[in-house]
Amino acid sequence: MDIRHTLLLGGTFDPPHWGHIRPVQQLMQQWPFDDCWLMPNHIPPHKTGPHASSTARIAMLRALCGELPGFDLCTVELERDTPSYTVHTLRLLRELYPSRRFYFVMGMDSFLTLPAWHQWQALFSLCHLVVCERPGYVLDKQLPMAAELGRRRHHGNALPQKSTGQILLADIQQLDISSSAIRGALKAGKDMRLWLPAPVAAYIRRHSLYQ
Repeated sequence: MDIRHTLLLGGTFDPPHWGHIRPVQQLMQQWPFDDCWLMPNHIPPHKTGPHASSTARIAMLRALCGELPGFDLCTVELERDTPSYTVHTLRLLRELYPSRRFYFVMGMDSFLTLPAWHQWQALFSLCHLVVCERPGYVLDKQLPMAAELGRRRHHGNALPQKSTGQILLADIQQLDISSSAIRGALKAGKDMRLWLPAPVAAYIRRHSLYQ
C-alpha cells in the first residue's frame, strides 16, 4: 500500500488568504509532503461563527484549490452538526483514508495552548504535528509544552518513519495578516488583492461579501 503524506490545515477561512497559504507552501518545500488539505470548520469550538456562509467558504476554497497544485478541499467538518474538535476529525479521516499519514499544521501559539484542547493527548496517536514558528523565535524551556516538544521532535528533511506521534518544527516566514483585518479592510472599501488569491478576490467581488 502506497502511503501518501498529507498536510491538514484547519480554520474558518473567512476568507482564505495568502497568510494561510504561503506558510504551507514553505512547508511543502521543506519536506516531501504529497499534498495539503484545507479543512474549513463548521462550528469552531473556540471562536464565534464565521461571517461568510459555509457555501461561500467552500466556493472560495474550491476556486483556490483549483489553481494551486497540491492543494485540495476537505469538507468533513462542515458535514458535522457538532463542534469541530480536531481529535474527532482525525479519527474519522484515519478511518476513511487508511493509506494516508496526516500532519496537522498549527502555529506555536496554538501548540503552547494544546493542553486546553479536547482530548489533546490522543492527537499524538492519530497524526504528526507540524508546528510553525517565526524565524528567530526561541521556546522558553520552562513552558509546559517544551518538554513535550523535546520528547517528540523530529529532526531532518526526511519525513518521520513512524506513522504518528512526532512534531516537525518549522521555521517559516509568516505573513502578518488576519482574516478579521481583511474583512475590516474590505468593509472599508480598501483594495486587498495583494492579500487574497485571485480566485478568492474575484468571488468576494462577484458576491459582494464582507460589505
